[in-house]
Amino acid sequence: MKHIVFILLLFFVCCLSFEPYGWAQDSFPKDPLDNIAQIMAQNSSVAQIDIKSPILSVKPPSLHKLDKKDTYIKITGYKTFTYLAKFLLDGESPLNFYPITLRDDALSIKISGKLKNSLNLEGNLFNMKVPNEDEDISFSVKADSMKDKRFELTLGNYTSSFEGSRFSLIDKSLCGVKLKAGYKNIDGTIIYSTPRGYPKREKFKGNNTQGPFQLSHIPVVYNSERVKLGEGLDLKQVKKGTDYEIDYEEGTITFLYRVITERENIEVDYEYSPSSSKDVLYGTKINVKVTEFLKFGIAYVDEQSLQPDREPVRVPTSYPKKQSIIAFNNELTLGEYLKLESEIAHNEVRSEKIEAESEWQETRTDGNAYRIDSKTNLSNFSLNTHFRRTEPNFRPIGKTNFGSDMLNWGADINYKPIELLELTGAYDDLKEKQVHGILRNSILKQEINREAGIKITASFLKEISYRIDAEDEYQNREQSRWSRSHTTKIEKEFKYLTLGTNYKIVQSSRLKVKSEYNVVGFSLATNNIRFITLSSNLENERNSPQDPSEDSNEMRGNASISITPHKRYLCSGNASLVDNSLNGRTVVANASYRATPIDKFKTDGRYQIEELKRTSTEKKITTHTGSFRFELEPVKRLRLSYKPNIKFTSSKEDRKRLYTSKSDLYELLWQPNKYISTGYNYQTRKIRSYETSFWKSKKRGHAYKLRVAPTQSISFNTEYRAKKDDRIWGESNYKHENKDNLDFSAHLRIHQKAQLEVGYDYEKYNKEVIDTIDTKTVTHGLRSKLTQDINSYLAIYGLSSYKKKYGQDPFISLTNSSLNISIFSPGAGVMIRWNNILNSELGYKFEKSTGDDDNFIETVNFDLSINHKYVQFTIRTEYKHSVDPYYRTSEIGANLRLEM
Repeated sequence: MKHIVFILLLFFVCCLSFEPYGWAQDSFPKDPLDNIAQIMAQNSSVAQIDIKSPILSVKPPSLHKLDKKDTYIKITGYKTFTYLAKFLLDGESPLNFYPITLRDDALSIKISGKLKNSLNLEGNLFNMKVPNEDEDISFSVKADSMKDKRFELTLGNYTSSFEGSRFSLIDKSLCGVKLKAGYKNIDGTIIYSTPRGYPKREKFKGNNTQGPFQLSHIPVVYNSERVKLGEGLDLKQVKKGTDYEIDYEEGTITFLYRVITERENIEVDYEYSPSSSKDVLYGTKINVKVTEFLKFGIAYVDEQSLQPDREPVRVPTSYPKKQSIIAFNNELTLGEYLKLESEIAHNEVRSEKIEAESEWQETRTDGNAYRIDSKTNLSNFSLNTHFRRTEPNFRPIGKTNFGSDMLNWGADINYKPIELLELTGAYDDLKEKQVHGILRNSILKQEINREAGIKITASFLKEISYRIDAEDEYQNREQSRWSRSHTTKIEKEFKYLTLGTNYKIVQSSRLKVKSEYNVVGFSLATNNIRFITLSSNLENERNSPQDPSEDSNEMRGNASISITPHKRYLCSGNASLVDNSLNGRTVVANASYRATPIDKFKTDGRYQIEELKRTSTEKKITTHTGSFRFELEPVKRLRLSYKPNIKFTSSKEDRKRLYTSKSDLYELLWQPNKYISTGYNYQTRKIRSYETSFWKSKKRGHAYKLRVAPTQSISFNTEYRAKKDDRIWGESNYKHENKDNLDFSAHLRIHQKAQLEVGYDYEKYNKEVIDTIDTKTVTHGLRSKLTQDINSYLAIYGLSSYKKKYGQDPFISLTNSSLNISIFSPGAGVMIRWNNILNSELGYKFEKSTGDDDNFIETVNFDLSINHKYVQFTIRTEYKHSVDPYYRTSEIGANLRLEM
């Protein structure tokens, strides 16, 4: 029955979403296929397939600009499916062969345009296993002006909630399709997606540092976190990039520009994505506006696991296999005076429980949820109330504060009898039953929060206010924590300056241990100054617990300044101080800048100093971290960049550094004309650590590329790469590794139907590790390939290569350090082409090794490439047969790419 209701709702919304077929016919050119075929014919070439990287890189065809005014569309992107497998058919596996099977897919779509001046198309969809934070990972099609019709389509990764409903779908990270449509007084939403992760909530205290703070589950779903920060129950949400940074792979959160004290609470709602997650979620929501005063809605959402993880160690005792929620909500509005919202929801959950001897037993439960919210505005008086109740077996979907078996009610009031006076008050009561431990005892948790305040805005003062807060927490009907605070605040605003002061008294008790502390604060901020923004605050806290030995005094301070003399220049800095007589001292200073003095030069950077000292006997540790960037473009096609990074930790008492890391990256890109392009980069990194035992690492690497194409028939390519890695740990352990590569190739078209490719390869590899045999290998290689076209469909080729190896090859011998090996490899093949759409190649070659290694290897390969309109498909198969040692292997690589 539920699925029938869902299908009917889906059909109903779709009928409201679309006009007749002809509405988008003018969006495309009359005959785009001729243009696409012409573009593909001009840019066509034989696909070069590498079994190590089977993805075929082909530039997407571009559509010509459309002639119709206010109607255009531009879609670019691709969807790839990649498969790679290596099999050992017979014999012993060679040393450099590892049987493996891999599958991967990627999606990237960019779209922009407008259809008949009514639909806006814009966005970028990017989805891979490793998220890229610089990419927007969803796009939408949205109606701009369609009279009474409303339409929006979202594809890819997005975060969604059902409007008007707080029990069905709340702030859930999804990957799939979302369709929103409306006609006159009806709006509908349809979702069919895969959940990107499982929700998780964590709370922890600050530690007088900026972090990093470690989350318990990784990897974190990109952009799924909601971070709140504050004291007691008064938590406020902070912003990524402005207040904190997060590493999604490692699951760490680092706060910016300020220290998180030990009295502050950090609450993180996020979703993590286990590798075994294979769930599907679909649902719909319809809102109907009956009159100007009355609205109602119906929602249905279903989430089910396609492949549950049944490992008892990794899952809780109850694993939700499928759950569905149906909810009804309505809204009554009487002008600006009264607004009533109500909702009722029913939830069914089918779970699997672990019984004795790891046996699984399916169970079914259901529960209900209710809520009533009201907002009243009468002249200078406003009152908001809320009542929420969830039954024991109700499970909401998404990130929400509504748990199972919860009762929450409260109200907040605001009254302004005269213009200068404002009175506020709030009350919130939360009761929740939780199941803990093996005995599964039902524990009643209750939190009560009350506050009242008064604020006066006199003409001679910006603000004078007083607020009282009371917080109580109960476990099993016994009070486990309470807090009472009184806060007075005064602010005075001058022409260019605002001064403020505050005084706070806090009395608290946790587990029947009472404490009291007083806070005196002072703040200063600039205003009405065009180029400079300055703010600072200073607080002193005196803590008086029951135990005199824990009596402490804490000084907290923060100052920040930002200077913007011109739109090309920006510099800012801030400093934080926490000095506690018991818990030590923390000082953090940050400075950053951004400058573009001329159009051809820009630079930016950031530097941070953190100083920690926990106890009087502990050493003072200072950490410096800096990253900078300098870019210069002296001429139009020449760009130079330099990116240094530094980090070191030192102890002032010992006058030595405990850890040092420094890296430098130099890059040069130059294209003097359309025939020549070149690039060069050089990177170094040095690391030294004394924290556990002496350890040092030094890495260097550089690469040089040059391409010269004086004519369409001749091109030369050169690339040189070098890497060096030196590591020393302990007193006598070391590792030394050098690797140099040089590749040179030339492409010559000797006449209209024949082309020749010749190349030279050089590799030098040295590796020294203590208590092992040194590896030193030098390889020279020559290669050539001659291709002859028989006709427009058929071509044959012959190839040959010769390699000479000196020294020790770790894949052939680990004992002989003076190997001398010659490898000769001739081969031939045939290629079939058809209208630049199909390319096929069948080839055969053999390798004959002589010298210190006598071996014979046969290789047969078959490659197929299809490039038709927006579809590219490639497949490569390779079969190898070796005589001594004997083995037979096969490799298969396939890639499907859909261009747009």
